[in-house]
Amino acid sequence: VDLDDARRHIEFFIADLYNHRRLHSSLGYVPPAEFAARYTAAQT
Repeated sequence: VDLDDARRHIEFFIADLYNHRRLHSSLGYVPPAEFAARYTAAQT
């Protein structure tokens, strides 16, 4: 495993798993992608 490979894995973890699927307590235990979708729907 080289440094570029490690970066790709970290970027995937942050972009996919951490930001889209992980439940965030500050958002009412809702994943950020779902929170954003709800917020956008409420604005229309």
